[in-house]
Amino acid sequence: MGDWHCFKCKEQMVEGEIKLMYLEIDATLTGLVCPKCGEGYIPEELAIGKLAEGEKKIEDK
Repeated sequence: MGDWHCFKCKEQMVEGEIKLMYLEIDATLTGLVCPKCGEGYIPEELAIGKLAEGEKKIEDK
């Protein structure tokens, strides 16, 4: 996923599971996680692609 560093800690990010919640629905996905503080980052492609589609489906129900 590239050479990313945490904005807070400046540690190199590692691939890991990120917990999400949207309208009381819990989910997890693979993203970048800081090994020091646990902050998670979602790649832009995923945020504007699959996540946006999922949000729309949930809202339509």
